[in-house]
Amino acid sequence: MTRPEFVLTDLRTEVPPGWTLSRLSAPQWDGVNYFRAPTAPESSLTFSAQLPQFMQYRYQVYSPETAVTGRVRLNGELLDTFVFPAGKFVTREVGAFIQPGKQRLTVEYRCGGEPCSGVPLNQYWTQVRLTNSANLPSWQARGLGAGQWRADAPGSPLKISGTEPLLFDGINFYRRITQPDFQISWPPELRPLGVSFYVGSAEPVQVTVKLGDEVLFQGRSAAKAGLAPAISLVGRPEARSLTVRVDCQSGEAGCANLYLTGCPV
Repeated sequence: MTRPEFVLTDLRTEVPPGWTLSRLSAPQWDGVNYFRAPTAPESSLTFSAQLPQFMQYRYQVYSPETAVTGRVRLNGELLDTFVFPAGKFVTREVGAFIQPGKQRLTVEYRCGGEPCSGVPLNQYWTQVRLTNSANLPSWQARGLGAGQWRADAPGSPLKISGTEPLLFDGINFYRRITQPDFQISWPPELRPLGVSFYVGSAEPVQVTVKLGDEVLFQGRSAAKAGLAPAISLVGRPEARSLTVRVDCQSGEAGCANLYLTGCPV
């Protein structure tokens, strides 16, 4: 895939013309990094997209006293919920495809289940990366009368659940696998011939793919080699989803990423 073009907008110290950042203070300096302090239990960012794009929002919420739950919404739709631990610096990224037009991104800050109020709270690393997604089709022809749907592309009927939000590393779109299992599903009217994907990891992993209780694939990768299962669903018109289990050699969850999921039909 050709490397998509992207533009990174760093909001820590400046807000570009046409963008509006609300309920976050002017830039402040802690001796090491710039930050902005929320002035209300919810902040917002508005901007306009000129092209179909993939938006990736990066931020870090820090409180020395309490854990803070950040809820990110784009145009009213919940994209992500994440708990920032008390007294620790943890960066969170969340992404979504957007169409041309005005965009409104909000971050809600909750402390102990309630809107944060009277709690020391700083937000670091407020950045937006916009990547041109016009050349990322959800459907690609693969021969006479055949083609392939691609998960995560705009308009794709394939759904991914049980992973972290979709992200972009400058070359590839991917999802972090932080739970033991994740699911790939599709609507009843779609009768795929198979499902393919790639699991990448710095350590050896074992990948098990199930249709219900039936094991369709099990394989193990070498360190930094990754694994690319191609699951045949020929003769299985009842299939509506697959469950994929990723076991890390270290025994710790979160060692692997999911790349480029496809569904030939």
